[in-house]
Amino acid sequence: MEIWLQSCVKTAVEIVNGISDCKSAVEMFLSRLNSANIAESIGILSNPKKEGLNVLNHGDLWINNMLFKHTDSGDVEDVKFIDFQLSKFTSPMVDLLYFMWTSASEDVRESRQQELYDVYLQTLNEKLKELGCPERLSEEEFHQDIIAAADWVILVICGTLPMMMCDAEDVIDLAEVNRDDFTSTQPSEKILKMYNSKHYRSTLPNLMRQFHSWISVYMS
Repeated sequence: MEIWLQSCVKTAVEIVNGISDCKSAVEMFLSRLNSANIAESIGILSNPKKEGLNVLNHGDLWINNMLFKHTDSGDVEDVKFIDFQLSKFTSPMVDLLYFMWTSASEDVRESRQQELYDVYLQTLNEKLKELGCPERLSEEEFHQDIIAAADWVILVICGTLPMMMCDAEDVIDLAEVNRDDFTSTQPSEKILKMYNSKHYRSTLPNLMRQFHSWISVYMS
């Protein structure tokens, strides 16, 4: 995973290099890549916290794994999740941030993240109380969980989104991917095809800039 992450982050950074308002984001991504063990950080996040609130996460919670039931007027009245192969018991940030950085709208990512997180925290604690669960997720723990999940979001932006956004003809079978595809400074041609998607390339600069701006607030 460490080799894969190194390749994916460097490839994503190369796409936005030269874009002026991404300079700070590029520096932060490379800094975390060089100074922190991202693979180890993500491994820790994939296991239950020793202290605090753990929840059952879906593990792959993005818009394509959610089914929406609408009323005749078009309002959403129910939502169901599908595909539970990656479920894990750990910090609620695994699902919350995965959904945010794969499926939220541009407006939400740009200016309404904190509003969404406030609603999430209040609703979660209300439901825990209704269910008779003595545990609560405090604002301080939520804040620390966000910081601990920073590398997880980098993985999502640089390694997961290219697969989600790639063109149909460039979709790869992960069963055919092996270590040799990530042994150099760049992934193999087979992998690089995923990064050629116009959708990913046009979205990536804003994603990196928004992530840098957002996480900087929590780490300040």
